[in-house]
Formats: sequence, C-alpha cells, structure tokens
Amino acid sequence: SFSQPVWDILVKDIKTWQAIANVLKCSRIALHGKINKDGYRTPLTNLVFGDNGWVTHTDNGVQYVFDVTKCMFSQGNITEKMRMAQLQCNGEVIVDLFAGIGYFTLPLLVHTGAELVHACEWNPAAVQAL
Repeated sequence: SFSQPVWDILVKDIKTWQAIANVLKCSRIALHGKINKDGYRTPLTNLVFGDNGWVTHTDNGVQYVFDVTKCMFSQGNITEKMRMAQLQCNGEVIVDLFAGIGYFTLPLLVHTGAELVHACEWNPAAVQAL
C-alpha cells in the first residue's frame, strides 16, 4: 500500500513510479480509489504512471478491455460470471440490461451458444469498452 506517510514524498516523483513499473514489468500504474456515485459508477482511480488507463483482464477465457480510470471492474463477480457461462442458451436471444463492460454479456456470447446478446448500457466509456 502506498498510503503510509513515507510514500508522501516518493509518490510525487515520476521516477519512483518508473522504478516500480520496471520491477513489476508493467507499462502503467494506477492507484485504486472508491467508486463515484455519479450514476455511471465511475472509479476514482488515479493513473500515476503511463499514458492511458486501458488494460486487458482475462476471466474464464474472456478478455475484458477497458479504461480503469473510466470503468469499474469487480473481481467479486467471478462466481456469477462462471455460473452464467455454464447456462445452455443455444439459439436464444438474450438482453443484458446495465451491461457495463460486458461482465455477463461476454461470457454468455463466448460460452453458452446464445444466438445473439443485446448489451444495453448508458455509460459511454463502458459502451466503448464493449
């Protein structure tokens, strides 16, 4: 955690983040914050190193590509995403309301045999990620 007082000076220096990124072999670092109550559930994430917040996360054989500074991601949904992926939906048309970045839309498309999944979402950043 970078919340200890010793980090107050270090975190303001880009060289600190460059060194951490080199050790972690990553191209961007963001500090995770709370979720905004703005209707879109925008994360209050601070990108401290890198040129953009776009990341790829893989769960259950599905890749989610999204901007961590604009779209929320919940690791806690993995059990439900796996359950949804086990449904038999051969030839069915499904509507996913409040689809977000595709938590359930993508597993349904990839694993269930659904003919078509309509993803309904009002957050422009999440739609872009879909």
